[in-house]
Amino acid sequence: ALGDIDGDGDDDLITFTQGTTADVYTALSNGTDAFGTGQLVHDHFAPAGELPRIGDVNGDKKDDIIAFTQGTESDVYVALSDGSKYGPGARWNEYFSPTGEFPYIGDYDGDGKDDIVTFTHNTEADVYVALSNGTDAFINGRKWHDFFGTPGETSL
Repeated sequence: ALGDIDGDGDDDLITFTQGTTADVYTALSNGTDAFGTGQLVHDHFAPAGELPRIGDVNGDKKDDIIAFTQGTESDVYVALSDGSKYGPGARWNEYFSPTGEFPYIGDYDGDGKDDIVTFTHNTEADVYVALSNGTDAFINGRKWHDFFGTPGETSL
């Protein structure tokens, strides 16, 4: 993935090993012509089966990591960037984007904090959004569109 972990305005490389270790590594951009050496920045986040995403959920200009567990729990976890690594993962939503849905990150209310969105990608083709409160939760999850992203359409 790509995201600005250190808040310098340059996107850095971020990789999730998933599997049994579920480590997260980053290589910081030097802003001109190279990425630095990969560094371990979290030792257990988004294990196999979870969907990792990148976004600035607290509005501090540093991209955080987000994991959608999907499955029966369908929790959403966040680990905030401190500029050099990620803090502990914390549950920010107790039910969002169950299995089969396609979750993404973006600032949907224009407040400078990235929110979560999911496309049901079924015959109902509903789109749900939960807004970041900037500190510890995605709140007010509700339907924002009732027919967008039908089965068979490409999801990126």
